[in-house]
Amino acid sequence: LMNYNGEIVYFSGGEPTICKDLFSYIKLAKERGFKTGLFTNGKKLFHKKYVKALKEAGLDFVIMQFDTLKDNVGAYIYGEPLYSYKKNALENLEFYQIPAYLFVVLIKNYNTDEIKSLLDFVFEKNNCIKIINFNPVWETGRVAEHGGFTSSMIIDALEKQSGITR
Repeated sequence: LMNYNGEIVYFSGGEPTICKDLFSYIKLAKERGFKTGLFTNGKKLFHKKYVKALKEAGLDFVIMQFDTLKDNVGAYIYGEPLYSYKKNALENLEFYQIPAYLFVVLIKNYNTDEIKSLLDFVFEKNNCIKIINFNPVWETGRVAEHGGFTSSMIIDALEKQSGITR
């Protein structure tokens, strides 16, 4: 970190919350004057004590994968239903005043019909969630069979579902 000219240190991975020294790394980055952000699936943020420790370490914001409001879709995307964990994680982040940015990957025929619902969810949680970012899925891994969902397809779906126009 001594020769780093940036302003923000992002902790990501795999899943950075499995790192036992994460709190020390956040504190170190803060001591050196950097803002800190955490990319996470949000599962560990279900625990209020864990979020409190992140706050005490100096974490500035969380970027959480939040692809669906439906447990059956979450079970496909994540391998397990995580909606209740993620919802509770957002409540804990709000309690400790840690801003959240939601990162949504849209997978054709799985969660592309949820754009409006996800927007409504964000509007209800506007004290905590600062950004929702819709992203097209890449045609790799187990989602390759569904085909891509491009940025222009996201805009079209957003218009159709929400009434928001270009």
